[in-house]
Order: sequence, then C-alpha cells, then structure tokens
Amino acid sequence: MDRVKKALIVGGSSDIGSELVEIYLQNGFKVLSTGRNSNYVHKNAICASGIDLTSAEGVGRLQSLAREFSPSCVAYLPGYIDNLTLDELSVDSLTKAFTCNTFAYWLLINACKERMGKRKFGRFCTLSSIGSKFGGGKNRFSYSSSKMVLEFFPREIRDLGSLNIFANNIICGVTDTKMLDRREEGKAERASLIPAKRIASPLEIAIEIYALGSDKNTFRHCSNTTISGGE
Repeated sequence: MDRVKKALIVGGSSDIGSELVEIYLQNGFKVLSTGRNSNYVHKNAICASGIDLTSAEGVGRLQSLAREFSPSCVAYLPGYIDNLTLDELSVDSLTKAFTCNTFAYWLLINACKERMGKRKFGRFCTLSSIGSKFGGGKNRFSYSSSKMVLEFFPREIRDLGSLNIFANNIICGVTDTKMLDRREEGKAERASLIPAKRIASPLEIAIEIYALGSDKNTFRHCSNTTISGGE
C-alpha cells in the first residue's frame, strides 16, 4: 500500500460522508472528498465541489480527479433522487439516476484499477438501499432500481480480487440523514417497522463502510452486507 494512505470519498458532503471523512482522517489517510454543492469545503480534507454526477461532464471530471489523486480506497456514496413515479419517468430522468447512482461508480473503478493493480492493493465500497427489497419508497423508482444494480458484481470486478483489489457493497437501512423525513412523528413511525426499533445514525454506517473500504478488510470481496437493524 502507498506510504501515504489515500481515500477518495465520493459524496463526502453527505451526512454519512462527513462522518466517513473524519474516520479516514483519524486513521492517517489523506482524503479527497467530493460534493455536488459548489461551496463544499472541509478544513482537513482536499475538497472538490460542484461535481454533478448526473452528467457525462461531471463523471469525466471525477475520473480525472481519481487518476490524479490515485486513491488506495474509494467509498462511493451518491444517491440521486428525482422524486418521479413510474408514469412520470423519461429516458432523460432515468439516465440521470443511473449515471449518478451506478454508471459513474463503474467508470471510477476503471480510472483507479490500473494504479491499484500495480500496488497490489485497492478497496471499494458502495451503498445500496434496503428499500429495494420492498419495492422502494414512493416516487423512488429510479433511485431504488439504480441502487439495486450496485448489488451485482460483474465478472470483471470479481477478477480484480486476484490483484488484492476488493469491491463490496452495504445494503443500507434507514439512516438519520437529510434524505429522511425530519418530522419526529414520521421518523418514529418508520423506526417502529424496524426490528431494532430505531433508525441508524450516519456514524454507524460510516464505521461499517470503513471496515470494508480500508486496510481493515483483508479478504471480503464481492459481498453485500446488510446493515439495517434487522429489516
């Protein structure tokens, strides 16, 4: 592994991403954190703001940043939601959702794998949604379907294991983030459906991502790990 450990957090401005950036920093990593917000900054990480991963231009910019930074570990966290029903979808809306939530991740692997292969080390971790197994939430058709694709590991990704490059996914349960309805009664109702009777904190999910997406992970590859309080 590089003498200077490097982590790329895509979606680092999110609630989970912010916690994850801190964990990598605390463990001696140099961190490049990206966000769609044009004003995104973090005092101790290198930040790349204003990256729109629903566009080919934004994905290309992310690939260029990854090649230049050459991370050892990558966490891919974006979750684009268009709030459209099946009846309202178009080719354009579906393309945006799948480009951000799925395709950009695969192209990011392409941007990183050569340097990782030379070092004989690389770790990738993504987040899909527990809601996919229930058919997804209301107006979440493109979000749930594009996230579920992350649970599929093509042969080309499986073969990276021979180079000690591991890719894993966390099927993420309901988490107390900005995406969740902030009304206390809404959160309480949702928590009542979870066997653990509570919603996950962003820190809990970030800890699990780090366990898979860092040198803490010595053998797990092409796995889907459910972190959902029993759902």
